[in-house]
Amino acid sequence: MKYHPPYGSIDPNASYVDKDVPGAVRGSAIPAKAVEVPQREIVNVISKTGKEPSDGNQLASAIQSGKLNFSAIAGTANALTMILPEAPASWNDLVGTPLRGIIATTNTGACTLNVNGLGAKSIKIDNGSDPIAGDLKSGSVAVFVYDGTNVQITFSSSMLQARLNKGSTIVAFSATGVSSWTPPANVRSVFARVWGAGGGGGGNQSNGAGGGGGGGGYAEGHVAVTPGTPVNVTVGAGGTGGAGNTTYGDGAAGGTSSFGSAVSATGGGGGKGAPNNSQGVSGGGGNGVGGHIQTAGGQGSSGTFIGTYGIGGVGGSGASGGGPGGGSSTGFPAPGQTPGGGGAGAGSNYGGAVGAPGLVIIEYFAG
Repeated sequence: MKYHPPYGSIDPNASYVDKDVPGAVRGSAIPAKAVEVPQREIVNVISKTGKEPSDGNQLASAIQSGKLNFSAIAGTANALTMILPEAPASWNDLVGTPLRGIIATTNTGACTLNVNGLGAKSIKIDNGSDPIAGDLKSGSVAVFVYDGTNVQITFSSSMLQARLNKGSTIVAFSATGVSSWTPPANVRSVFARVWGAGGGGGGNQSNGAGGGGGGGGYAEGHVAVTPGTPVNVTVGAGGTGGAGNTTYGDGAAGGTSSFGSAVSATGGGGGKGAPNNSQGVSGGGGNGVGGHIQTAGGQGSSGTFIGTYGIGGVGGSGASGGGPGGGSSTGFPAPGQTPGGGGAGAGSNYGGAVGAPGLVIIEYFAG
């Protein structure tokens, strides 16, 4: 709508002024267009939403209805068409504009949309992929937005329901070392749970009492991923136990586990070895890093004595549902249990037990 200034104004943006008799100011002369054009614009908006113009607060109601951007979506299964009440001059006029409608025919694959005869544009989901069969189901509500190149589906009730019905996919990584996972098409976020490995127990010399290894840490959180772009996944190895018998050694720390660079968990510390007739201190628990929740692993226990008999310390448990640490007795120290339990320390000439490996579990909804 163009602005129409008072009659006789040189400035096209001149303001209207009231008549002021004492100040000898003549009031502005109002051109007919200043009254007619706004009325016609308002009447046009009201009419295009299906309302009959009348006196009352109809403009707000017309805008609130959203019917200027709503249309039945017709055409064929994969060549959709819609007619907006107010015809746009070009696709450029529709950049960023929500286009809402009800699908008439279920799509069978990649498809296009033609609005008011402006020409067909490819329909994409927001990661650039084509819709698959059934994403736009007959009778479902869909919302599209033209991004300047393609028409993106910003909402489809049938797509949402299909993903909910399909359920989630869970993938566990238990083999130690570095591997790679590639997100499938349409997967842009995963929920990652990561446990660090348990530390190894300390060994002992003759009748010492080695300390137990610490449990691995834990972290979890939602991680953004890109379909088709690999993500490195690392599962930490359990710390080896310290040597025993004629000599003694410290247990090794457990390895760090991670999902990409976003979520990781450090391994538990190794238990200290003990010379004859002495006690080794335990290893501390690992820590979670990144994500939304972080939990520390359990600390092992130090070696102890029953009378003059050395007993290795118990390993610490893995954090947040991780495995328990290894026990210890007069027999061979027990290794920690998966994921991330610490190995027990040694007593009675044994070497310390190995810690349990870490674990990475991801869960996602496929498109």
